[in-house]
Amino acid sequence: AYALSFGATAAVVTLLSASFSAMQFLFAPFWGGLSDRFGRRPIILSSVVFSCVGYLLFAEAGSLAMLFAARIISGFGSANIAAAQAAVADTTTPENRAKGMGLIGVAFGLGFIIGPVLGGIFSQGSLGLAGPAYISAILCGLNFLFALLFLPETRKEGTDSPSQAQKGIAVLSMQSLRRAMGYANLPRLLWLFFGVTLAFSMLEQSVALLIQEVWYPDAAAVAGKTLEQAQEDLKGVAHKTMLILLAVGITAAIVQGSLIGKLVKRFGEKKLIVTGTGVLVVGLIIFPLAAYTKLFALPMLVTVLLAFGTGIVNPSLTSQLSLSISDQEQGEFLGLGQSLSSLGRVFGPSATGILFEAHSFTPFGVGAFLMATCVIVSIGLRQKKNA
Repeated sequence: AYALSFGATAAVVTLLSASFSAMQFLFAPFWGGLSDRFGRRPIILSSVVFSCVGYLLFAEAGSLAMLFAARIISGFGSANIAAAQAAVADTTTPENRAKGMGLIGVAFGLGFIIGPVLGGIFSQGSLGLAGPAYISAILCGLNFLFALLFLPETRKEGTDSPSQAQKGIAVLSMQSLRRAMGYANLPRLLWLFFGVTLAFSMLEQSVALLIQEVWYPDAAAVAGKTLEQAQEDLKGVAHKTMLILLAVGITAAIVQGSLIGKLVKRFGEKKLIVTGTGVLVVGLIIFPLAAYTKLFALPMLVTVLLAFGTGIVNPSLTSQLSLSISDQEQGEFLGLGQSLSSLGRVFGPSATGILFEAHSFTPFGVGAFLMATCVIVSIGLRQKKNA
């Protein structure tokens, strides 16, 4: 809505969203590699400053070009997730690695629950549609202060820095990709980071479109309706979409907060990745079928199934990658994984609209097919307990 107020078309809005993920795709290995060399704490502090500046520019933007510049800067700063994951890897044992990564997932889940509520509240205030961006900038400032005061350096004393030949700190380092091909598990894991995110992002982008088609087929039509009636229909779409997103956030937070550690200890990361991707294949197929019944309780139940699948897959993938590499390469290769995950979030939304226009089931079917390739790839993983 904020971008539309600057005259953006729907396609431009999609590109604005993709520009953020594209920067994460390019720079996650960059921040991760820097954290291997200089430590986690200074990199996290520096990157949060960029995010804060990006949100402030977004709030103060006077043109569409400034919106793009702001999102690019924020995406650059937000590519620091690999440094955060490396800090978790530094401070957890191999047995508890997945549980530690799951706590990051809990934080994301809670953010996706609370964030839309805050955005909705502050977009209605005196600051208007720029309100959520100001709040985001304030949150980034608080993050910086919290890290400055309470975040210790987690990179272990005496851990050897990568050799000059291995440093490869660059935008999407091709050197890192080439070296990853030499590890037993990494090629499969990197495909899974990309493929799982690509398939699931197609679901995320299709949910609101499917809700509108099934429950509010005339929501986009203004002919024969008052403005109030059209707005009520769109509010209905937004309300049902919010319920779906809340179900995802709450379920994922529960799974990653209290279950993932126990499940990994009992079954191991590989079995959870295979099981989780299999669950996602089933969920992607039956979600639209459940929606076509027009009984909203059914897609809500399927949403819980989908959230359970992602809740066990994502921390298990990160943990398995961390266990497959040496201590001095955590930031670099976790960054590479996050980079490919971000690439999935660039391609997935870009293709979803076209596929949905062909038929509303198409993005879900294509997503299920892609997820099925992830099941096959994950079967070939070797269970790792130590680097």
